[in-house]
Amino acid sequence: MNKEKWNIIKLINWSTEYFREKNFSNPRTNTELLLCHTLNMKRLDLYLNYDRPLSEKELALFKSLIKRRVKHEPIQYITNETEFMGLRFKVNKNVFIPRPETEILVEKIIEVAKEKWNNLLKVSILEVGTGSGNIAVSLAHFLPNAEILSMDISKEALDIARENSELNNTTFRTTFIEKSIFSLNKDSFRDVRILVSNPPYVSRTEFEALEPEVRDFEPKIAYFEGGDGLSFYRKICSVASSWISGDGCLFLEVGYGMQKKVIEIVEKNNLEIVNIFKDYNGIDRVVYAKNKNERIE
Repeated sequence: MNKEKWNIIKLINWSTEYFREKNFSNPRTNTELLLCHTLNMKRLDLYLNYDRPLSEKELALFKSLIKRRVKHEPIQYITNETEFMGLRFKVNKNVFIPRPETEILVEKIIEVAKEKWNNLLKVSILEVGTGSGNIAVSLAHFLPNAEILSMDISKEALDIARENSELNNTTFRTTFIEKSIFSLNKDSFRDVRILVSNPPYVSRTEFEALEPEVRDFEPKIAYFEGGDGLSFYRKICSVASSWISGDGCLFLEVGYGMQKKVIEIVEKNNLEIVNIFKDYNGIDRVVYAKNKNERIE
């Protein structure tokens, strides 16, 4: 980019072609999101102000963001925010970026909670591995009677989760604690209505095949299990039947092709499957289980 005057539409067209040459998918979307961040505009505003020239300072900032993105740094880290369940969340390099597939997990929990416990004053929810807090905050936002306790081993992630809880006005019903699931036992909790987790499940063999946006930038602690991808499921299921109440339930997000192995783990731990929910791509994504001998309504 030289020092000639660049207006919005000219910059959109140039940058879109640049991303296309670099083999980025959705090159125009990449351009628009970075330009929106640079100018503090919404995407529609870009086109309502298509002939607006950029200042040298704005152009320099946009150029720096382009350079970061071309190195495959996720846009969410560049802009420090993302959207999940229609809510705004802050993110940085210390937290895994919330995925659209995880919205299925949250939506199904909301459905079950409203169906089973809509008349209760309090529905206690325990989350293992909160990350950015997207699951806990979303549940608190959409379930007025939910009280959520979320744990994570990362202090930095917990700081972001608390910030997101404040951002979405759910601090009075969300609590975040620094704790590892592997330091707990069957007596650590009681009478939890819903136990939920989207744990690290990328195995050692899957790691190298990850996209550079994930492998090179997102915190490994949040997604890389390091073994066969199942250790967190084994631990969670080993305590789940003791932690959840008689009519309580367990919700787990699972990776591609993992559902059969996770189901085996669930069924070996005094739990039984209620349903398996698919994501937007038709992939088995959410395992819904309950204590054995609990009648399904």
